Parts: sequence; structure tokens; C-alpha cells
Amino acid sequence: MYMLSDAADVGAFPSLSKFPHVMVTSLIDAVKFGSREARHLFPRLLQIAALFPDTIDDFIHAVRSSCLFITCR
Repeated sequence: MYMLSDAADVGAFPSLSKFPHVMVTSLIDAVKFGSREARHLFPRLLQIAALFPDTIDDFIHAVRSSCLFITCR
């Protein structure tokens, strides 16, 4: 396991507050490109949207921009 030392540049790591936003956009893109695992994780995206209301706009934008590519199977 890797641990940060006190001297490590903590600013080089992205903020955890961006994690839900990254998950939403990344999983929608993965669904768009045909990932079966991403389709199975889709209900988790709904949970993320419920837990982090500020991600709802990202979710809506990602789905609308990908709606032509996402197919129901």
C-alpha cells in the first residue's frame, strides 16, 4: 500500500469532491462505448445522483449528449 508522506505534494492529487462528477461522466461514456459492466453499474449512477445532488446536471448532460449511442438490451 502506498501512503503519502508529510513531504508529499498533496496538491498534485485531484480533489475527492470531484469524484462523483467523474464517475457520472465516465460511466455514461463507458455505456456509450458498449461496456457491459458500466450498464450493470447504471443503478449506482442513480444513487450517486441522489446522494450528490450537484451531479444531477452532469448526469442529465451526459445522458442527453449520449442518448443516440445508448441502446437498451
